[in-house]
Amino acid sequence: MKVHMDDRQRSIARTAVWIFTICLTIGIAVWRWSSLVAVFRKIVSVMAPVLVGLVLAYLMSPLQNWLEIRIGRFTDKNMPHPRLKRALSVTGAILVLLIAIFGLVAAIVPELITSIKNLLVSLPEYLTNMTDWINAHIASLKDDQPQLYSVLTNIWDTALNSANNFAVQFEPKLDSIASGGADVISTLTSGAVSVFKWLTNFLLGIIITIYLLYNKEIYIAQVRKLLYAILPEKNVHTFLEIGTHVSYKFMHFLSGKTLDSLIIGLLCFTGMTILNMPYTTLSSILVGVTNIIPFFGPIIGAVPSALLILLSEPRKL
Repeated sequence: MKVHMDDRQRSIARTAVWIFTICLTIGIAVWRWSSLVAVFRKIVSVMAPVLVGLVLAYLMSPLQNWLEIRIGRFTDKNMPHPRLKRALSVTGAILVLLIAIFGLVAAIVPELITSIKNLLVSLPEYLTNMTDWINAHIASLKDDQPQLYSVLTNIWDTALNSANNFAVQFEPKLDSIASGGADVISTLTSGAVSVFKWLTNFLLGIIITIYLLYNKEIYIAQVRKLLYAILPEKNVHTFLEIGTHVSYKFMHFLSGKTLDSLIIGLLCFTGMTILNMPYTTLSSILVGVTNIIPFFGPIIGAVPSALLILLSEPRKL
């Protein structure tokens, strides 16, 4: 039996099918959530170099365009290798990226290692002073506010017991580290494998970035053709218009925020140098880099920097 439906009934039927499909998909996702997360992590792990390449190519494209325009002013229009300009601009953009990354690593890692060593050496003294200070302040409340004294004493005793239990559980690991046991070898091996994997993904991402930047017009045209082939023309126009607008706004925001963060980092470095504060380079880079993050970035950079200075030289704060 053939059922005839008008446009309104067809619209209702399509809506019902879509709602049922979405609900079924959500139900399956909730039911098999752990499996989906495992599959997603596996896909991200395999596709990590491609994702790194796509992100770096997108971020480096404005710099590459700027370099290509500047290089074009010093080259002849009838040059025998018209793609040489693109190759030089891509090379320049990648060099700027690598110099920035290695410069940050070279500036941060030595000071970070030094600060960790100093913290480990001074930590027992800091803990002793803090414990004495807290005990003295709690004891001062014994006569004036006995109820508050009792509550704070219970809380402080619980905290000390938890710290002692943690120390007892962690002591065998320290002994293993001191004796160079199997746990240390396993940890070092795992860390070395993780670093090697990260470096491999980064190097492959750089190679993919070079290919994408060198032939970006071709790849963009292919993506446009694919969109027009699988989606209605009107939807593609809307999608491209919105995407272009979002990309334009984001790149202008990122460039402005990067300049602002650079200025903030330089001002922080200058002020800390004048005041002769410790960890000048590390704190300035940390404040400058995290300042790129909207709203919470300054707090994320200021809190660990203040803690480092507080542990090293409390009077500087």
